[in-house]
Order: sequence, then C-alpha cells, then structure tokens
Amino acid sequence: MKKILSGLFFIIFLILMLYLSYGYKNNQNPKTYYKVYLNDEVLGVIESDKKLSKYIDKESENIKNKYNVSTIYTPDGLYIEPISSYNEKISSVEDVFNDIKEKSTLRIDGYQISIKSDDKQIYVYVTDQNIFKKSIIELIKAFIGADKYQSYLDETQGEIVNTGSIIENVYVQNNITIKKFKIPVTEQIFQEVQDLSQFLLFGNNYKIKKYTVKLGDTISKVAYNNEISTEEFLLSNPQFTDKNNLLHVGDVVNIIAVNPLLKVISETYEVEDKISVFEVEERYDENRYIGDNYVVQEGENGLIRVTQNVQRTNGSITFIDPIDKVELKPVINKIIVKGNKEIPHVGDLNNWAWPTQQGYTITDDFEWRINPITGAREHHSGIDVSGLGYGAPIYAANNGIITDKRYSYDYGYYIVINHNNGYYTLYAHMSRFANVSVGDVIMRGKTIGYIGSTGYATGPHLHFELWKDCRFCRINPFDPYR
Repeated sequence: MKKILSGLFFIIFLILMLYLSYGYKNNQNPKTYYKVYLNDEVLGVIESDKKLSKYIDKESENIKNKYNVSTIYTPDGLYIEPISSYNEKISSVEDVFNDIKEKSTLRIDGYQISIKSDDKQIYVYVTDQNIFKKSIIELIKAFIGADKYQSYLDETQGEIVNTGSIIENVYVQNNITIKKFKIPVTEQIFQEVQDLSQFLLFGNNYKIKKYTVKLGDTISKVAYNNEISTEEFLLSNPQFTDKNNLLHVGDVVNIIAVNPLLKVISETYEVEDKISVFEVEERYDENRYIGDNYVVQEGENGLIRVTQNVQRTNGSITFIDPIDKVELKPVINKIIVKGNKEIPHVGDLNNWAWPTQQGYTITDDFEWRINPITGAREHHSGIDVSGLGYGAPIYAANNGIITDKRYSYDYGYYIVINHNNGYYTLYAHMSRFANVSVGDVIMRGKTIGYIGSTGYATGPHLHFELWKDCRFCRINPFDPYR
C-alpha cells in the first residue's frame, strides 16, 4: 500500500513540474498588445489595431453616406502604441470607439476656407472647393444683379447713350485662402451652393420674419419700421427690383437682416440726369415789417447731367468721384421779398434751403443700416449727401444762430445751428469751416463750411441731421422739404 501511495505522489509531482515548466516557457514569450491614446490619455488596451480601424470604418457608414466620402479619419491626438506584455486587461474595440466619440470627433476630407474681414478671421468648410467659388458668384449676383453681372463677364454692356451705367470692375476685397483639410464632422460643412450663399449673405443665425403688407405701405416704410435698410429688403425679396416698386395689400414679404461675411466691391461709371431743385431767394425790405412778404418771381426746376465713378460695397455706395456736370436746363429761382426791420434769427418753417449745390446723390437715408466703418447695425441719424466733390460749399438750411462749431472723432468738423423755431440742424464731415463763429446769426443759404471726409467717413460727403424740440432729438431731414 505504501509503495502504491509513493508511486501516486511521484506521478502527481511529475505532472505538476511539467505544467509549471510549460507555463514558465510560455511566460518567456510576451504577447503584443495595442495601447490606445487620445491626447495622451489612455483609452484602453486592445488586441488588434486593425480591428479598431475596421470597426471605426463600419460604424462611420452614416457619416460617409451623409457627406459622400469614402474615408473617415480618426481625431487629431489619437494614436496607437504597440506594447509587449505577459498579461494585460483587454478592452473591447466597441468600448474604445465609444470613448473616442464621447471625447473627440471624427474627420472627413474637404476644404477649409479662411476669410479675413477687418480684424475677424472666419473659417468655412466645404466638401468641394467649387461649392465656395460658385457661392461667391451667387453673392455677387445678389448685390449687382444677375443680368448686369453676366453682361459684365461677357463684355456685352454696350456704350452709354445719354444716360446709363457701365460696370468697370467687380472683386471681393477680403483676403481668402483655400486649403485641403481634414474637417471634424462636428463643424458646419456645406455641400450645397445655395446653403453656403445664404450663409455668406445673412450669417449663421439669421431669422426670417414674415410681414403682411398693409394699406399705405411702401418698401422704404416697411424696411424702416422693421429696422432694416431698403437694400436689405430688396436682397430679402428678390422679386422686387427697385425701392419704388409697388406693394400690394396682403402680400407677404421677408424681413431679414443682412450680415455679409464678404465685401463685394463694384466700380461703375455712371451718367445720370438729376433734377436741379430751384432755390428760394430771399430779399429783405427794411421798410417792411417781418411777415410782410410777397413773391417777385416763381421758381422752376432745372436739369443737370452728372457723370461720376461710383464704388459700392455690398450694394451700398461708399465712394463717389465726380467727373463732369453739365447743365441741360437752367434753374429759375423763386424770389421772395420779406419785410426785415431787424436781422432775422428765427428760421421760416415754410422755407428751408437745401444744404448743398444741386447734382447731389443721397447715399444713405434716415434708416436702419450696417455702418460702413464699424460694421455694426445701427439707425442712421441723418442723411448723407454725396457726389459733389471735396471742398464743395455747405449752406445753412435756414436762419438761425450757430451754437456749436467743433471737431469730434465721429462727426469730424461739424456745425450746429439753432433755428429758434423748435428745430436744429447739424452739418458734419466738413473739410474746413467758412468764416463763421459760435453765436453768429446765420442767414438761410449762407456758406458755413465745405464738404470733406473728416471723422467716420468713407469718402467726401455731407452728413446732415435735423433735430426737433431738443438737442439730438433727431427726425427725418427730408420732412421740412416735403
């Protein structure tokens, strides 16, 4: 019995030694594993890097179909390091992939467009660079007009007969670079020309407001009441081609605030006939009392043919270079004789003079707009009178007393006149003052300064404001002239 037990113990001992010897030999040959990192953080250890790649490829099929691409790239900062080890805690490729999606993003092949606008850098992502190029064309057409732009490209604009305009140059002012890029799928990626065109014109978070036209509405009135410019109204509603187009009661129109990401510059040569509005000349009779007035001669408007180079930025005039001005029909001024036993310092509410020469262009109305200097949306506090050239005279709109004559960073050189009838007028961006001083009694039509571009101005023009009842209580400057 003892011999049998001894033999049994020997056999068990021999088997145990063989097993330990076999395990020891196996431990002398470590296995290769793969440690997965994302931005230096360990996500786990897997048995095969190829299995992870295939799994990512399979799970990304929806992304491939959405963007019509064949390859999905792992995020930046993701790398796999082979390691040798005898024993590791193994993660499944499913768990590692879910960790990747939670902490980062996948990427696809495409293009990154860098747009520099003033001090801002904007990035746009497309799957095909031609989408961006075609979108720029659509943006240009929105500001210039499709037919006019095509004629410019085809060189079929023709010559000007009497009046008309010719586009001489069109370009985008921004610094734009395009490069191939692995785009994170979390970015806004454009695949359609129309979607990108809308983005370039209105920005990313624009809202479309619907407005139903009421009796008495005009395009200018609807735009003003909804805090956009008339140009923005026309861009939002391309079925209208001019601010003078008629609106019909019940029409539903779009109200969208434009926020263009690009600066489309157009340079045109223009010849236009402008009505030269007659002035009212006042003559004073010292033997008549104030208020004892009579008309000596009725007035009649004239006609001026104006030739000028005009630069527009996104459809709005930013600079006018006057070339020529020809009188086609002379103005006949109205002459009124007024009783005047003392120097008048009170403006006549029924007789306002235009503050510049004739042949002018109104480049900005009393309305909502995007400031051409700051880029901010604002209400324009007056009207901008352009097209007369640097140094053209500026006239007092009515009798009154000069209360301000100074320089500020935004108005430049400016003058304020109190007309002592509830109204004030302001004249800004002067190149210089005439020989006038604060406290002077100013006659209607007197030269008080000269057109310039001091302060916040893109070119020489007069910024003209009208205040009623208090200083800076601004109203539409056209109101007294209607």
